[in-house]
Amino acid sequence: MPKDPAVLFYTSDFISGTLTMSDEDVGKYIRLLCLQHQKGHLTEKDMLYICSTYVEDVYEKFEIDADGLYYNKRMENETKKRKKYSESRRKNILNRYKQKGISAPTYVATHVLHMENENEDKKEGIVKGRKQTARPTIEDVKNYAGGVGLIIDAGAFIDHYESNGWKVGRAQMKDWRAAVRNWCRRNTKPQLTNAQKQTLASLKQFDERMKSDAGHI
Repeated sequence: MPKDPAVLFYTSDFISGTLTMSDEDVGKYIRLLCLQHQKGHLTEKDMLYICSTYVEDVYEKFEIDADGLYYNKRMENETKKRKKYSESRRKNILNRYKQKGISAPTYVATHVLHMENENEDKKEGIVKGRKQTARPTIEDVKNYAGGVGLIIDAGAFIDHYESNGWKVGRAQMKDWRAAVRNWCRRNTKPQLTNAQKQTLASLKQFDERMKSDAGHI
């Protein structure tokens, strides 16, 4: 199986953990993390190759194992969780092919191309395993509405749902196309025929004459 080319990277945690480091030391640190991800635990030579000399702010980010090799504990944990999840996905895909009685493509047997964020860590504000519905652009809304014969102010639609976090009532929006249709039902006035318009105009004139006559009694 080829080396996994990626790992989950938590930008907020990284920024807070390197806030007091110089830009140069941050560069050394991120390169060492990448090297560990691809190579495994690092030798003193690996550390010095990138750092040139002992850099306390960088070295303190790494622990030393029983063999005297350096490793960042967070990177190691994330790498293991990624590997575990990818292997689980690979097995599930292979089982589906097996149930259908067909051979799986080579890439499925060797590497899982896509990984969703199902990290085992509990993060505030993240619901584990929940996918967020893709949000449409103004062009998406215009194109969909035009395709089904609806008239909509796409900008107003986008602004409204951006402002409330893409919620319908208290629930997260599941289908923006359905929301477009409901929006049009609520905000689009029905198109009247010429006969209906004439009738409404006659009724309005009649009401005005009644009001005028009442004023003279």
